[in-house]
Formats: sequence, C-alpha cells, structure tokens
Amino acid sequence: MDINSHMGAAVIQLDQLSLGWRDKVAVRDVSGEFCRAGLYAIVGPNGAGKSTLLKGITGQLSPLRGQIRLAGKGLNDIAFLPQLGELDRSFPITTYDLVAMGAWRRVGVWRGFSNSEKIEWSKPWHK
Repeated sequence: MDINSHMGAAVIQLDQLSLGWRDKVAVRDVSGEFCRAGLYAIVGPNGAGKSTLLKGITGQLSPLRGQIRLAGKGLNDIAFLPQLGELDRSFPITTYDLVAMGAWRRVGVWRGFSNSEKIEWSKPWHK
C-alpha cells in the first residue's frame, strides 16, 4: 500500500529527471511524486543537489534530461523560499508576522485575521 494513497493524485511528478549546471550534473535520474497535502523533506549533505532539485521544480532551471509534470495551474501554485547565507536581524518583523504572510492568498490583502485564527496561530510560538 502506498503511504501517500490517502492524499490523492500527485501534484508534482518527476520522471528520470537530471538537472545540473554547465558540465556538472547535480541531480541524476530522479523519479518520484509529491501529493497534495503531503509533508516531504529533501535532505542530503551540502552539494547533493537539494536546491538544484527545487529550482528545477519551480521552473528556474531546465532539465538536462527527463520530465517534471505539474498538475493544476503549474508554477503559479508553487512557493519556494531559497536559502540565504545571512539573515537581516534588523528587519522589523516578528516570526508570527512572517508566517502569517503565507496566508495572504487565502485571506486577501485587506482582510485581517479573526480572533480565533490569531489565537490558533499563536499557539506554536508559545510552547
């Protein structure tokens, strides 16, 4: 039994995907799928191709070989926050505000959060 079968059809499918830069292949012959509402981790040592894989999925890098298939609207439905070498700690924003920005698509630009949403969202930060 597929552990992801309860989540429905795949929204991202990788088929014998190879990605790389210039003459270096960073990701070789990767196949797999990501299902809606799934929770996935892409792990590996530095230089293993994790960021390269994400850049391929988000359309920032074209495959050297193989295919990336996206269900639905495609790239408009994917969010990707690349890693940064440094964090500007002087930027005036709280962790709560940063996380809440991820809901703007659902909430809209001008509508605020209800009190119940604020309480629910603040629970993880106060454990």
